[in-house]
Amino acid sequence: MNIHETASKAWGESAEVYERARPGYPPEAIDFLHELGLGPDSDVLDLAAGTGKLTRALIAAGARVTAVEPLFAMRQMLQQRLPEATVMEGTAEKIPVPDGSMNLVTVAQAFHWFEADAASREIARVLKRGGGLGAIWHVRDE
Repeated sequence: MNIHETASKAWGESAEVYERARPGYPPEAIDFLHELGLGPDSDVLDLAAGTGKLTRALIAAGARVTAVEPLFAMRQMLQQRLPEATVMEGTAEKIPVPDGSMNLVTVAQAFHWFEADAASREIARVLKRGGGLGAIWHVRDE
């Protein structure tokens, strides 16, 4: 599995620090995802899910969530804290779900780590017809 080397070094051993330091997502971000297909009974892929900061909000919206995360420490924390999510090892360039199986793919704080062409093809492959991609980032308000 091809994991971005810098991301692996930065976060591979510090899941607890990441979980404590990274803020959650505001209601406005989640409202945006509703416009893209998030809702009760939707199938959502949270790609590069980390420790599940966005995954929590997706589950709270009633979605069936598959969280894909390449880093073991992050994935382990995610599984422990959110047993209602299906947690899988994988990358944006090789997503371990069937073709046309997701209403929505979300990416929070991670799209810049992806090989854009390969990831875009994989995201398109797993989306159902009419499905959406929601990529969100925190922006520091100074």
